[in-house]
Amino acid sequence: MGDATTGRPGRTVPPRRPGPAGTGEATVLVLPMPDEEFVPCRRCLADTCDRAAQYIESDLRSLTLAAGGTVPPWLSAPDDPDDRIRRRWLVGHHLAFVVWRLTGRALADLARVPAAEVVDRATRLYDLYTLLLQYTGSCSAERYAMTVRADMAAWHPALSGEWHRDHAVLPGLLRNARATHSAAFLAPLTAAVGLNRHVHMAVAGRLVPTGHSLLRQAGRQAGRRPTEAEADIIDAFFRVRRTAVCHDAFAAQALRRLAQVVCDITAHGLHDLATPPRLAPRHQRYADALCASHVSPAIPRCPAARRRRSSTHPAHVHHRHSSSRSRRSAGKGL
Repeated sequence: MGDATTGRPGRTVPPRRPGPAGTGEATVLVLPMPDEEFVPCRRCLADTCDRAAQYIESDLRSLTLAAGGTVPPWLSAPDDPDDRIRRRWLVGHHLAFVVWRLTGRALADLARVPAAEVVDRATRLYDLYTLLLQYTGSCSAERYAMTVRADMAAWHPALSGEWHRDHAVLPGLLRNARATHSAAFLAPLTAAVGLNRHVHMAVAGRLVPTGHSLLRQAGRQAGRRPTEAEADIIDAFFRVRRTAVCHDAFAAQALRRLAQVVCDITAHGLHDLATPPRLAPRHQRYADALCASHVSPAIPRCPAARRRRSSTHPAHVHHRHSSSRSRRSAGKGL
């Protein structure tokens, strides 16, 4: 895995595909720190602030094409299985970082606006994260060991998902929501969180049958709060650069990753490699439903796109599989 932020010897960044700076193929994701708000547009990602609406319109059209079975070549995944595994791991995590930030905002909103629509928004975002767990872990244990796990171990022998700073805020926000609201009110969110944990454990168990994470294999104790240095290490591995970002640049980056994931699934399936891991049938059916109807609405059109809706871009740009309820709630995510 390459890193554009540290310039480590022997690690190169693949060339970018057409698109806004910081949102191309397997490149850098630029995010603020989890506790930082977006800033006013100031060309924080080259021309992305000025042209965000144009990029968003293009990627929304790509999503419409993907829903009909056509994948634009600039968004296609690599044909080589190992390259595709690495690409899914990187792009899928980039989208997960975006989803975690949006989920944190939704959970924080529950404390101020205890409305069913906020619960619905958080639920859909957890559903999208559940799908991303399957997407990033869609290969066999053998291929995972030879590619992603080997890359992570080479980067740092104890590299751990526990070091993700964007996810670290979610457990506390969930506890606060449960202490504030009734179980009945939070029932959809509770179910989504439970499924997410089940799928997370199932995918981890399939990819690492021994149960020995890199953290445990390095003799480190799980469950400890990561240091800032450890959070920086995993940011560098996943090519995340932390700096001030405006809302439109964030939205453009988010939608490009979503378009990459949806186009990949359209072209290759959610599980496309030899001896793919599978969930129990009832959970697999649920995951297929998520893929069909929850992916596009989860990261909706942002204000920049609404300001510059082109005459060639139809109003029904979301997935044709999406329900009217999904489309109505889509605007709540960004």
